[in-house]
Amino acid sequence: MSTGFFAVSISTLHQIADLQGGADHIMAYLVLASHTSGKGSRAHRVSTAGAKAISKKTGISYNRTEKCLGWLCTNDFIERIADGEEGSAPRTPRWLLCELRDNLVYLSHSLIEGVGKGKIIPPLRRIWDETNTGSCPSFMSAKMDVILLLIHCYQEQQIQDYGGVDPKCIRGIWEESDSLPDSLESMEWLVVEIEKKGVKASSSFISKVLPYIPFDDQAERFWGALDNLCNLGFMYEVLQVWIGDPVKDDRAELHYPLYIRDFHARQREPYCLEETHAFLRDYYDGKGFMETIEHGIENNSFRYIRTKRGGECVLGTMRMRFRPSTEEVAQGLKHEGSRAERWKTVLRNTAEKQSN
Repeated sequence: MSTGFFAVSISTLHQIADLQGGADHIMAYLVLASHTSGKGSRAHRVSTAGAKAISKKTGISYNRTEKCLGWLCTNDFIERIADGEEGSAPRTPRWLLCELRDNLVYLSHSLIEGVGKGKIIPPLRRIWDETNTGSCPSFMSAKMDVILLLIHCYQEQQIQDYGGVDPKCIRGIWEESDSLPDSLESMEWLVVEIEKKGVKASSSFISKVLPYIPFDDQAERFWGALDNLCNLGFMYEVLQVWIGDPVKDDRAELHYPLYIRDFHARQREPYCLEETHAFLRDYYDGKGFMETIEHGIENNSFRYIRTKRGGECVLGTMRMRFRPSTEEVAQGLKHEGSRAERWKTVLRNTAEKQSN
């Protein structure tokens, strides 16, 4: 889902962590940033939010929120604007955020406000209320890990190129487990079954997300944060068929989205599994082959069609749920739809030739 956006600097968020700020300080800063305008000479810096708005959107107590604002002010991340006291009229400028540094990332307002029924408990508040501690020494450190991983995943998301987060950073691993050697031979195709073998992330990405954690503890904390993000519904996996392996070859091409492992996203975003199954169902009519399809999906195994010569691979791309309505995101989703439609057209044309 996409909606309006605001900008923050990841460097600023890491600086808050470096100065021993907590997840509450970063959350407060994000809410302040979400209440800025992208226009004017101080774009993304003049915030109309106050302690009440921050407390409402994050679940942090009002008293604690005021202390967070004081800490951010003392450490020069924000400064109060004259006449911007709490209780002023709505949309009154209250805080001036520090200059935007490098490493900008654009975030969706829906991440702060929620969408539809989700506005009752906004997404950011769910991180505060529902994060599991896991191997972290405290709830606050677990929340910090989750927030910083979330922001870095948004920075690495390029839907037009990858269909989601760059697979060099993090990806689901899907391997071929079986194939039908005599399947679709007349078309030089194979029907291949793939199974989930886990998730991988690059060590450089892990260290980039959690530089404040000792190296030996980074991986365990990273996977705990990822589990929290997935369980809280901030991201989901999209099975993408590639020509080549994008982790090993920069020339690899994104072919089409095979399946989206999220019910709500499947209602709005393109994928090709249903059309692929319809094609195979017609081809194997009466042979009983398709009886195992639904059982396979329930057990994390899928079938797809690839060329006999090989070269294709399937990776699980992580896609963020609350996306900013930037031109880049809009174009990325448009290209994703085009890729899906091209494969569906190939299937339709092939079916017509086989029936003649």
